[in-house]
Amino acid sequence: MKKNLLAKAVSLAMACTMLTGTVISTAVTVYADTLSGYSLEQGDERMKAAVEEVKKRVNITPQLSEFYWESTNKYKSMFKSEYEDDAYWFRWATPDDADIPEEISMLFADDMIVMYESSDNEDDHWKSSLAKLSADQLLSKAKEHMKKLNPDIYDEGVYSIAEMELSGYEVQIKFERRVNGIPVPENWAEIHMSKNTGKLLFMRLNWWKNAEFQSPDTKLTEAEAIERFKELCKLEKSHYSVGSESAKNNLFARLIYKPSFNSLIDAFTGEISYFWEECLKKGGVALPDFQWFYVMNYQKGDGVADIEDPDDSYSDELTRIDYETFEGKEEFLTVEQITDLLRKDKYIKLSHKAELYEDRIELFRNERTGEYIYSLYYRSPYYEVDVDVNAHTGRIEFFSRKNLKTDYDKTKLYPKKSNYKLAKEIIKQMYPDIYSQFIPDEKCTSPVESWEEDGVIYYDTTHYYYFERYVNDTRMKNDYIGIRISNTGDILHISYNYTDAKFQTAGEFDEDKAIDSLFRQQEMELYYDGWRMPDGSVKTNLVYSTDKFYMDADYKLCGHWGNIDKKNLFKTDYTDIKGSKYENAIRKLADHGIILESKNGRFEPDRIITDLEFSAVVYKAMKSYVPTEISNAMKENKGQALTKAYAANVLINLQDGKEYAELDIYSSPYSDVPADHQYAGCISIAKAMGIFKSGGKFEPDRKLTRGEAMQLIYDYIKIVTV
Repeated sequence: MKKNLLAKAVSLAMACTMLTGTVISTAVTVYADTLSGYSLEQGDERMKAAVEEVKKRVNITPQLSEFYWESTNKYKSMFKSEYEDDAYWFRWATPDDADIPEEISMLFADDMIVMYESSDNEDDHWKSSLAKLSADQLLSKAKEHMKKLNPDIYDEGVYSIAEMELSGYEVQIKFERRVNGIPVPENWAEIHMSKNTGKLLFMRLNWWKNAEFQSPDTKLTEAEAIERFKELCKLEKSHYSVGSESAKNNLFARLIYKPSFNSLIDAFTGEISYFWEECLKKGGVALPDFQWFYVMNYQKGDGVADIEDPDDSYSDELTRIDYETFEGKEEFLTVEQITDLLRKDKYIKLSHKAELYEDRIELFRNERTGEYIYSLYYRSPYYEVDVDVNAHTGRIEFFSRKNLKTDYDKTKLYPKKSNYKLAKEIIKQMYPDIYSQFIPDEKCTSPVESWEEDGVIYYDTTHYYYFERYVNDTRMKNDYIGIRISNTGDILHISYNYTDAKFQTAGEFDEDKAIDSLFRQQEMELYYDGWRMPDGSVKTNLVYSTDKFYMDADYKLCGHWGNIDKKNLFKTDYTDIKGSKYENAIRKLADHGIILESKNGRFEPDRIITDLEFSAVVYKAMKSYVPTEISNAMKENKGQALTKAYAANVLINLQDGKEYAELDIYSSPYSDVPADHQYAGCISIAKAMGIFKSGGKFEPDRKLTRGEAMQLIYDYIKIVTV
C-alpha cells in the first residue's frame, strides 16, 4: 500500500495533521536484441511466402518500418527435428529515432507462428492491482489471439488461467491440446497478455503437426487401468522424513513408502508400455517439436499456490546473541571452559599454541531447540580451527581444521580400516546418547581409491566417514554424522544432524488399501504420448499413467521429504458458492492465485476461519515480504478462530502501520471498542481507510467465516492498490 494512503487513514483516525508519503515510480526500459537486417528482396521465395502468410495473421503497422529476418538452418538444429519447410525468425521495428520504440518479433515454422513477442510500453510493471478484465474476458481474448496467429489449431484444446498475480499487469494463459477429448500434454501454448487490456505480449507454442492419434473406442476403463496398476505396483519402506507442515517444536517424521512401478500402461492392452523403447530403437526422439533456444524469464505456474510457511525448512534456525551478557551464568559454559575441553579432548587435540580470536567469538540461539551454540575460531602456526560448541553441554556441533603447513604423503597407503575404527570411537565419545542409532555408509568400508602417474601409485590422503541414522530399521532422511580424517590421523571435519521427532509407526501396511487411497487422492491420467520419428512424422500412443508419488504409513500422498501433498486441497471449481454474497470476491481472488484450502471441491464459505489461515492467505495476496505479525502467526501455528479485531491488526501491520497504531492518541470510533483495547489503534485506522463497513458497533470479538475473510481481503486489496 502507498505510504500516503496509510498516513491519510491515520490522520483521519486521530483527527490530527495530515501526514504525507512518497510514491516512487519505476521506469522500465525495454531492451530489444538486434538482428542483422535484410530487405524483403534479399530473401528467397519460400521466405517471401512466409512473410506474406505472417502478414495475414499479424497487423504490421506502418510505423514498424524496419524489417529483419534470419534463415533457419541453425534453428532446425535447435529443434532436434527435420522439417519439410524452413523456419524463419522475423522482426519488425520502428526506426531507432522513434519517439516511442515498438517492435514485433516471431518465429515461423511449419506454417505456424511458434513464438511471438511484442514490445512492452506499459509503465506500471509492478503495481499491485486486481485485473480490470474478468477471467472469462481474458480467456476469450487469449482465444482470439490464437485464432489470428494459428487459425488451424486455435480451437483444438482448452484455455485456462495459469498465473496472474496482483503485482504486475501480466496474466499467463495456458492452451492445452485435446484430441478425442483426451489431453496431449506436450502440445500447448503459453500466452502472456495484459490483464487490464488483453494486449498480447508473448506466445510460444509446442505442437505436433501431421500426427495420427488412435481412436479411444476400445481402450480400458479407468477402473480397469487401476486394477492393472494394483497388479504391477508394490510399495516398500524407503525412509523417514520430516515435512514442512510439522510444528517447529513438535516435529513429526513420516514413514515414507516408495512404489516399485510408476511407469506407463498401454491403454488398450493393459500391459506395461514399451512405446518409448520401440521409438528409440527406430531413431525417434522424445522431444517436443521445438527445443526452445529462447530463455524465458517468466516463472511457470499452474494457477494454484499452496499455502505454506514462508520458511518451510526445519533445519536449525540460529539467532545471534550478545555472548558477553551470558558470561558467568551457571547454566552456560564459559568460553575458557570450552577451550579447556577442546585442549583436553584426545581426538581434537587443540594445541596450547592455538590462539582464540576473541573478535570472532559468536553466540547463537537455536530457535527450534532453545539451546545456545558458541562459534569459535582458533589459529596456531600450523593450523586453524572453526568449531561450534553447545554452550550447555560442551558437545561439538561442528568442527573444521585446516592445516597450514602439513603436506600429506600421497604415496602412503591410506589406513582406511584403522581410521574407520577411529571414526567409530570418536562418535561413541562425542555422541554417547545417540551413536548407537547411526549405521556406517558403505563408503566407510569400500576399498581405498588410488591412481597411477608416471609409474607411481598415489592414494587419497583423507577420507570422509559417513554414518546414517536408522529408526525402527528405517533410514532417517538427512540425519547423519560425518567425520573426515587424514592419513596421519588428524581430525579435519566433524558435523552431524539429529532430529528430535516423533516417528510414525507403520503397523500392518495393506498395499491394496494403499492403492485405493492413492486414487482417491489423485487421478489415473489418460493421455497421448508421442515421439518424433526420423522422417519428421509423430508417432503417438494412448497410455494411462500416475503422477510420481510417495506415500506415508497412513496412506497419505506426500513428497520425498515428508511434505503432505496438498494439490487436491486447492481446487477452485467450488461447488458450494453459487449465489453466495461472497462468490465474486472468492472467484476474483482465485483468479489471482489467492485461495484457501478447500476439500472435495467445497469452499465452505460459512465455516469459521482461523487466524493462521487468514495470515497465510493475506501473505499470498501481498507477498512482497512477510510482515512480522504474519510470520509469527505461522510459526506459532495458532490455529485459533479469527476475530474481527485480530483481522484489523493483521491488515494494518501488513502495511507497516504498527508504529501508528501503537500511538496513544485514538478515541475509538465504535461504542464496543474501548480506547484501551489491544487493537484499538488498528481498528481506528481500518475504519478510516474504509476496510470495515461497520456502523456504531464493531463487534471486535466476533469470529469471521471463510467467506467474510475473503470478502475482507478483496475489499482491502481494492483500497490499497488504487
